[in-house]
Amino acid sequence: MPVNRIPFSPVWAFMRRWTRSQMRGGSRSFQLAERSRLVRVESLEDRVLLTTYTVDSLDDVFANDGHITLREALQAANTDAAFNEAAAGNGADVIQFESSLFDAGGRTLTLAGFQLEITDDVTITGPGADLLTIDANSLSRVFMIGDGTDTVLNVALSDMAIANGFVDDISNGGGINNDAEALTIDRMTFRDNVTDGAYISNEEFHFGGGGLFTLRGMVTIRDSTFVGNRAVFGKSGGAILSSRADLTIERTLIDNNYTDRDGGGVSTNYGG
Repeated sequence: MPVNRIPFSPVWAFMRRWTRSQMRGGSRSFQLAERSRLVRVESLEDRVLLTTYTVDSLDDVFANDGHITLREALQAANTDAAFNEAAAGNGADVIQFESSLFDAGGRTLTLAGFQLEITDDVTITGPGADLLTIDANSLSRVFMIGDGTDTVLNVALSDMAIANGFVDDISNGGGINNDAEALTIDRMTFRDNVTDGAYISNEEFHFGGGGLFTLRGMVTIRDSTFVGNRAVFGKSGGAILSSRADLTIERTLIDNNYTDRDGGGVSTNYGG
């Protein structure tokens, strides 16, 4: 006897149920049981496409000249608005460097007397600490990280050297000052950064941090080097000063740093 075929419907799924009216010689009948197909609609979280900037000039300028400098890329990433050749940022942006800049070997990006400011989530990846040095020329700090709000930024820096940062008086962190943000540092070199001058207060503890200072926040340092950094004239932490912050240091060389107060290498205050 031919088999009856039921055409497939995308809306209805059919289960065949066969019953025999008799064991032999009887007729066959079947019933169709309908089952509705349920469609579930789920809302998904917002997805933001990050912006990747490729720095192709080691000048420290704002110039509409067809190139992107590190300062221009940071301006666009911080504000989420286009700036000269740098497109508008969008969320946690990435800044990298054109590899051809280093074809002949190591290069230095010398700051023009003003610190680089980070006020939004960003990852900055260099070509290697032996290939790129950001040098403040003892005229300013190198990086200031913080947006002045309770929102915690996520900032990652890797594969470059920070050198000759300088702050004095009540300022802290010659190389980097991290103000209560989440900062990750990988394969970085901090060299010859200085914080100079006493912080005058009624408290016994004075700030400092020649290479890195963090007030609150979370800092993770891995596979890096701190050498020749200084905190002088009443300040502490020749290489690193952590105050009320969560500090993690892994596989990192801290050598030949100096302070005339507490912690030639690392000083911590009310933190880990």
